[in-house]
Amino acid sequence: MYARSLRDHFDPMPLYGRIAAVVRSQVLDGTWQPGDALPPIETLCRTYGVARVTVRQAIALLVEEGLLVSRRGSRVTVAGAKSASARERLYQTLDVMNVLAPGHIIDVLEKNVVAELPPGACFVGTPAASYVCYRKTHSDPETPYCAMTIYVAQAIVDRFPSGAENHAKLGSLVRRYAEPPLAYGRERTTVAAADYRDAELLRYPVAAPVARMHRVFCDADDCAAYVGFATYRGDRWGVEQDSTPYEKHRWEFQPTPVEANANDDASVGDIRKARL
Repeated sequence: MYARSLRDHFDPMPLYGRIAAVVRSQVLDGTWQPGDALPPIETLCRTYGVARVTVRQAIALLVEEGLLVSRRGSRVTVAGAKSASARERLYQTLDVMNVLAPGHIIDVLEKNVVAELPPGACFVGTPAASYVCYRKTHSDPETPYCAMTIYVAQAIVDRFPSGAENHAKLGSLVRRYAEPPLAYGRERTTVAAADYRDAELLRYPVAAPVARMHRVFCDADDCAAYVGFATYRGDRWGVEQDSTPYEKHRWEFQPTPVEANANDDASVGDIRKARL
């Protein structure tokens, strides 16, 4: 089953990368625990229907990531607790825009004034007259986990204290210095494969999974004050959101026409009206 799905499914990722992705997910979701030995290479070859060289390439990739340990004469094992703790996920919440975790580092790579946003960047609101474009990475003490390209309206940047973007998140600074204040925002998240630029900035394998986020925050005049593109390592990112709005809006599911007819409580017309 694995061999057929890995070989026949259209995917630009090389075969060894697909095998590595399967094993990576099993390590990260706890199927394989720290210290566990993987099956012998011959068994993995039969499981995935590939040659030894392909399995070895997949293992080498995961060893380089720090997920597996390979020693001559011994079975390949899952990295121990110390390595696993360094891979703790950074969960996406509403607070992530304002707070930088203790010990995490901002590295501003470029800062340039631009007259226009890239096509399609401003999917809500209207563009400002000019922007300052920041290209930067966020890292924990050892590993870059996010690469960003962020456009901030130049009028807002002019209010920043000197060098503030090197020590605080741009989202937090924009929220503090935007005049008029921010009024609303939208965010889109997609899953993709790391390209060569991602791999270089994040020290991450090409074609490994990444999460891409496109954010736009607008002020009370409907001007796009902040337009950001962020790429997170897939092994370091997750989503954790407050589900209170579901209860707040009191979503209720109306019975289907079949259920209504069975109970003889409402007509199909009444149900359609309720849904509208």
